[in-house]
Amino acid sequence: MAIALGEGHHSALTAALGAVTTPFEQNLKRFNDQWHRASSPTGLKGAAMDAGRLLQISQNVILSHEDKYYSGAFIASASIPWGQHKSDEDVGGYHLVWTRDMVQSATALLACNRVDTARRALVYLACTQKPDGSFAQKLLDRRYALLDGYSAG
Repeated sequence: MAIALGEGHHSALTAALGAVTTPFEQNLKRFNDQWHRASSPTGLKGAAMDAGRLLQISQNVILSHEDKYYSGAFIASASIPWGQHKSDEDVGGYHLVWTRDMVQSATALLACNRVDTARRALVYLACTQKPDGSFAQKLLDRRYALLDGYSAG
């Protein structure tokens, strides 16, 4: 038995079939491997005064900001600055991929020896680079771009 969610019947069915066609033990092992890899930062840990606790929390916060649709795209922040003046209908702000903030996130992940994650950010940048070699100040998620009439380029 499988329960899956999606934006429509097709995506939900695809997720459900993907879940039942891979043996549970294989999914469990992959999940545990990813969890241990994310919860065990190296690099600067030896220089930490708290045995790497703050480093681990910081790394996990940065990892949680990676876009789930566009691998390597890191939004600037999940928080909402000036939240008391913003509503749920407000789109953008720090929930966008700001190139400068994404580079900072990738650099921090390199300090944690997360080379593969930082490489995904580099590939994302290469894919979004403009023909003249420059980068957009911020990139909008396609879902929001369609709602507000912005162009993502």
